Amino acid sequence: MLTFVADTAREQGLEDYNVIVNVGRGAGQTIFHLHWHVLGGRVRGMPA
Repeated sequence: MLTFVADTAREQGLEDYNVIVNVGRGAGQTIFHLHWHVLGGRVRGMPA
């Protein structure tokens, strides 16, 4: 999956990005499934 994420990010012109996976009720899931976020650029609240 991470290879797919890296390839897709590169195709979209992203060199730097964050990958976030939410798992479980405490992470905000209400429908339990594999759910990935690919966020390009600087994300507020994330360490530099």
